[in-house]
Amino acid sequence: MAQTTWATSADVLRITGVEVSDQQVSIAGFIIDNYTGRPYSMSWTDPKSGQDIEFNWWEKVGAVDWYYLRMAVSYQTVWMTAQPDIMERIETTEIPTTRQALKIEAQAMIIGPIAKKALGRVSWLRSRALHVRSPFEDLYAASVVPFEADFPWIPVGAWSGYLAGPDF
Repeated sequence: MAQTTWATSADVLRITGVEVSDQQVSIAGFIIDNYTGRPYSMSWTDPKSGQDIEFNWWEKVGAVDWYYLRMAVSYQTVWMTAQPDIMERIETTEIPTTRQALKIEAQAMIIGPIAKKALGRVSWLRSRALHVRSPFEDLYAASVVPFEADFPWIPVGAWSGYLAGPDF
């Protein structure tokens, strides 16, 4: 059988120690493809020319992303085998109980927790937020504060009675 997703049943056995079928791995792979927004491969017929076109996304993915996608499919496959109703669940975000309602995360009923952790390491799914360090965070890391040489700090009254600071 040709590989249709990021992992094979042999990968699942090696990573998780659980034996699964190729069909279960394929289904988990399609769920991971749907979650990531980038399929392993896809084919379609061009409506204008009638030509069959195939795009292999796996050719464009780096080794690190491939590694984590293989882990995600493997863990998702095993998690799915323990979820007999994964394809028939209703969408729910809250389950009432006698005390306080149990709140469920949006993807908690679709993606397994370890698979979700692996997907968090895939480059295009990580946060793109940048943290710019302030010179006040680590005073020893900043060699010179901008304009410090032009306007050095001097205690008030140290200029022999002349006005000091930005007011003069």
